[in-house]
Amino acid sequence: MKIRSRVPALAAAFVLLALTARPDAAYGAAGIDTERTDCSIRFDLSGNYQTGAAQETPDGGERPSPEDAEYVRTDGYEELQDRSLTVELYKAADVDAGGRYQEPKSGDQTLYQALKAKLEAVNADTKAAEWLEMARTAEEKTAGLALPAVRTAEISASDAVVDGLSTGLYLVSIREVTTEESVYTFTPYLVSLPGYERSGGEESWNYTDVEVGLKAGREPRYAKLAIEKTLKTWNESAGGASFVFHVKAEKDRETVYNNVLSLLFTDAGTRRLEISGKIPAGSSVTVTEVYSGAGYVPVSAKVQTIERVSAYDGTDPQSVSVVRFVNDYDGRSLNTGTSVVNHFTYSVSGAEGDADAQESWDWKPLADSAVQAAGGEQ
Repeated sequence: MKIRSRVPALAAAFVLLALTARPDAAYGAAGIDTERTDCSIRFDLSGNYQTGAAQETPDGGERPSPEDAEYVRTDGYEELQDRSLTVELYKAADVDAGGRYQEPKSGDQTLYQALKAKLEAVNADTKAAEWLEMARTAEEKTAGLALPAVRTAEISASDAVVDGLSTGLYLVSIREVTTEESVYTFTPYLVSLPGYERSGGEESWNYTDVEVGLKAGREPRYAKLAIEKTLKTWNESAGGASFVFHVKAEKDRETVYNNVLSLLFTDAGTRRLEISGKIPAGSSVTVTEVYSGAGYVPVSAKVQTIERVSAYDGTDPQSVSVVRFVNDYDGRSLNTGTSVVNHFTYSVSGAEGDADAQESWDWKPLADSAVQAAGGEQ
């Protein structure tokens, strides 16, 4: 399972939800020392998560059985290995000696009030999906009300511990990270300090290095590619001149964009065709002028390649990737010529899987791709 969307997979959420439960007779752990202020959280930034057969744990989570578990690396996570991540911790509740959540004695009470009903119902049957829903509810509250974090820290693969924390329930929120090629968002967590542990039949509370595995959703960033075409001289008697380009982009040995586009000239000068939101940043792009118009000879190279296109930031013109082609009238040819790009749209009428559904292709000639991109009429 590889995480590719902005909403990380639910399966990733059950790995390291270090959540407490009531240490009643079924568990036998001693009471929590609620006065401790030396609790700590250790963040796993490896990008690995476990898959395999799940087993229920006393804290209400589900974790793979060790003998069946397999570690899988989140796709693209290596981009984050050398980066610092900003962690924001919000106090959602205090915890009493018996492991029950209660209103925090200090700080903002908003998160506790938002989660109070569900926290009062927490028990050993509370599932990971319910904890995740509570975490998302809490994160929405912090964003909507601009609540202050009790701790903001920078973590990295070499320094991934946040310490000096008091006991209680914390919302862990990781700020969005933008890299050269991707945007990463992170699953929010509710983490209890201390965490509940069972080893060799013995139960205990773990106050330090309670581990949380960060799970990221990834969205690609896109380049803006501009094809700039200059016609130096115009043959008025020949009428319109068409120029056709084949654009192909590859990334990680896969074709990510492959299209044919055209520009129509009715006079000498420069025209520009832009491709936005189609070509992932980091792609290698090759643009080939496959038709140069009757009587017009290329002055520039007919094949141009950008080895690695950069992401377009939405404002800076310098972040646009540009290829430039120049043609000129040969001064001799009296031939005329034109071109058209045929655009086909596939559609199905009726419900999916319906035996009576009708399939069809709609066809539309597009003489000038720049007009189409601008939303104009052909």
